[in-house]
Amino acid sequence: MSDQQKQPLARTLSAFASGKAADEIAKIGLRLPGHVTAVSGSIVTVNFDVAGVKIQQMTMAVATSKYCREPIQVDDLGFATTADAYLGGITGLGGGAADLTQRGNLSTLVWVPLGNKNWNAVDSSSMHLESANGLFTVDVANGGITMSYNGSVMLEITSGTVTIQGKTFLTHEHQAGTYVVSSSPVTGDSGAVV
Repeated sequence: MSDQQKQPLARTLSAFASGKAADEIAKIGLRLPGHVTAVSGSIVTVNFDVAGVKIQQMTMAVATSKYCREPIQVDDLGFATTADAYLGGITGLGGGAADLTQRGNLSTLVWVPLGNKNWNAVDSSSMHLESANGLFTVDVANGGITMSYNGSVMLEITSGTVTIQGKTFLTHEHQAGTYVVSSSPVTGDSGAVV
């Protein structure tokens, strides 16, 4: 006689239902924190940073657009999240069309970078781009565009003005006239040296 026949149904039904629910929960994709260990274009390999659990590194696409790609670097922090359908055909990490076939709980992951309170503060009303070493920056705000190197403004564009290394550029103009190329220095018919 089996154990199921020896145990009253009222006692085992609850445990059976809990076990089945736990099995289904285990199939749900995991959303885990981690850091990037390798980068290949918009595909990254991620090591999961979860204490007490050993999870193999996974390769996945970055959650981004082909029109605006962040310069993801090794050691960047973020988390992996899951999709409800197969992503291999879209990301290039597999083939075929998306379907709802149950996949392994780490096979539909995408990488999402996360912000950090220890980063330098930037103006939240502008778009800030920065090189990996922090030396080159571009800020786009309602008032214009500023490009800097190592904290010094190199180019500034605002409504009606362009400033390059502190010199106003749009006020630079030549006088009208026919220029005499053979003269040295080159002069215009108004006598202006150009």
